[in-house]
Amino acid sequence: MSDSYLKATIDAAAHSLARGDDSLSTYARFLLVSTIREVYELRYPQLPWADGTLMEFNFNIDPGAREVGFFQEGARGRAAIVADGAKDYPLIGLEGRWTPSPAHTLGCAVQWTDQDILQSRMMGIGDIASRKARAARRGHDEELNRLIRDGSTPENIKGITALPGAYDVTVPAGTEAWTTTATPTQIRSGFTKAWQTVLNGSGGTLNVNTAVIALSLWPRIAVDQNSVADSKTILDYLKAAFPMIDRWIYDVGLDTAGVGGGPCVMMYNRDRDYLNAQMPERLKPSQLRPVGPFTWELAFKSRYAGIASIQPKAVARLSGMS
Repeated sequence: MSDSYLKATIDAAAHSLARGDDSLSTYARFLLVSTIREVYELRYPQLPWADGTLMEFNFNIDPGAREVGFFQEGARGRAAIVADGAKDYPLIGLEGRWTPSPAHTLGCAVQWTDQDILQSRMMGIGDIASRKARAARRGHDEELNRLIRDGSTPENIKGITALPGAYDVTVPAGTEAWTTTATPTQIRSGFTKAWQTVLNGSGGTLNVNTAVIALSLWPRIAVDQNSVADSKTILDYLKAAFPMIDRWIYDVGLDTAGVGGGPCVMMYNRDRDYLNAQMPERLKPSQLRPVGPFTWELAFKSRYAGIASIQPKAVARLSGMS
């Protein structure tokens, strides 16, 4: 989004809101600038899929694209010992398939009335700008967060919890009761199984660096002691046992994302060469438009095209626990 587009949007909106009152136009411009600036500065840590904590975004896509594709890698070639002067060398070409994904528009809007402007100027505060900015950003990011995690069947968007080609791992039999009677050793066995599945499935060339745990499972893992003789928690032990995982976080949305609608743990490698969220267009404001005699609407839009799962075998969903 260019500075000239943003300036033209704000100037036109301020003039429309103030209805020719120059002093009010100046104040309306201040409120709109504050609103739009705060929309872009706000981040919600409790929406980790949308704020880039759990997956990088790919913005290098033409905003006009209605469909975005990526190459999902399969088998790779490898080098071999060859004779001096050999003419035939092993090819290291990539096997895989081109995977298209539809791009969809995400939209939300906030409304302003002339009374909003007059009241804010009378009270000498700009808090209304912050409130509207928070509403717009949160409304947008909540939906984006859901789409990255869960996807959307009607729009054919795949979320990370149901990526085609990713591993679906079930906790070992007899260790399912993570929230009640499962021992720390049994809980650790589930993480170990998911980690080994990714590592063994890639011949040792892929590893996980991220663990996202259902909120319903988090209290026992983060609070309970690893053993009677050890003051460390189960989570402390897991961090020591899996030093390659540098991001441990909980997510309430995973409480129903496992097999049969139960909780799950997502273990994966968030390197953008393996996974990235495709956004042909970043969040941007529209021109202010009248929706009533004294009411105006400021809309925001972005475009999202699903997850590019370049290496789906870098992802494991661990479920079956309760």
